[in-house]
Amino acid sequence: MERSGAHDRREYPGLASIAASARRRWWLLLGGLLAGAALATVSSASAEADYQASTKLLVGPIGAEYPVLRAAGRQAETYVDLATSEPVLRAMRARLRADGIPAPPPAQVSAQADDVSRLLTITAQAGSTRLAAASANALAGALQMTTRARGSAVSRALTVLVPAAAPAAPVGRRSKVLVAIAALAGLLGSLTLVVVLDFASGRVVGVDALLASGAG
Repeated sequence: MERSGAHDRREYPGLASIAASARRRWWLLLGGLLAGAALATVSSASAEADYQASTKLLVGPIGAEYPVLRAAGRQAETYVDLATSEPVLRAMRARLRADGIPAPPPAQVSAQADDVSRLLTITAQAGSTRLAAASANALAGALQMTTRARGSAVSRALTVLVPAAAPAAPVGRRSKVLVAIAALAGLLGSLTLVVVLDFASGRVVGVDALLASGAG
C-alpha cells in the first residue's frame, strides 16, 4: 500500500516536461513576452525625463603659495556640506523665485569636491533642461554669497570656472534595459502559468515517470 501511495503522489515536473508544455502552448509564452515589453515601453514613454546640469567652481586663488593652496583644498571638502545646507538651499530657492523658476527638491542637488585640484562640482537634476541649469547656477551663486559673508580669506574664495549649461539629453533613462527585463518577466510568468495549468490537468509528469515510460 505504501508503494502504491508513493506512485500516486505527484512529482515536481522535470525540464523535459516543462519544455513539452512550452512547445504545446508557445503562443501563450509569446503573448506574455510581448505584453511585458509593451507595458514597459508605455511606462518608460510616459515617465518624465530627468535632466542633469553641473557647474564647476575653483576654491582659492588660481596661483599662490603651497600653504594657501593646501588650505583651499581642505576648504573645498567643507564646501560640499555647506552647499547642501539649509541656509544655502534657501538662498538658492530665493534666486530661482526671483527669476520666476520653481526650485527643485533638495534631494536633487548635490556637490562633490577634489582637494587636489580644488574643484567643486555642483550638480542639479530636474524635469527640464532650463530648471536643471538654472538650479546648478543658482546654488553656485548662493554658495558664493554665503562664503563672502563669512569672510574674505584668500583660501575660501570661490570662482565659477564653468557655468552650468542646458543639457542636450536626459540622463538616468534605461528604457531598452527595462523593456528587456519586462519582456523576460512576462515570458517567465507565462511559462509558470503554463506549467501550473498542465501540472494541474495531469499533462506534466515527473522525472521518475518519464524515465519509467522510456524504459518501457
